[in-house]
Amino acid sequence: MAPYLYEGKVRGSILRFKFYGCREHAPVYAKGICEELAEQKFLSRMDIVTAVPLSKRRMRTRGYNQSALVAKEAAQLLELPYRDILEKYKENRIQHELDRRNRAKNVRGVYRILPGEEITGKQILLIDDIMTTGATLQECAEVLLREGAASVLCAVIAVVP
Repeated sequence: MAPYLYEGKVRGSILRFKFYGCREHAPVYAKGICEELAEQKFLSRMDIVTAVPLSKRRMRTRGYNQSALVAKEAAQLLELPYRDILEKYKENRIQHELDRRNRAKNVRGVYRILPGEEITGKQILLIDDIMTTGATLQECAEVLLREGAASVLCAVIAVVP
């Protein structure tokens, strides 16, 4: 689920948010996601909000996880708990540097549940920034479902047309 297309002014705004520290965009993106969730009638189904994690190296370089910023804002708007549930424990190549065919293979096996997280029977809202092929979201959702989540709804700020 995505409220925006990744093009034009939205694309520029997301790039500033993701790479140039414009963290003040997070509430706007969260509001867009929540409005889309309400329109699609998904609001009553969620128990927990989480985000696609960054690797430790990427987190050190960037200083923040843009998806987590949006997810935390969305959780507040939805009056749901936010939890860091997943971790990216293996380094891999940056997805946007790869062609579409190699993205699923690139993310396979790089995510896992953080120790001590209990998600059995929970309905999880998983938030990321941009979806191109859906490979990252699919991999994260599969990990969550394998670990007992009842369902995973994926939402992003924008989808690549």
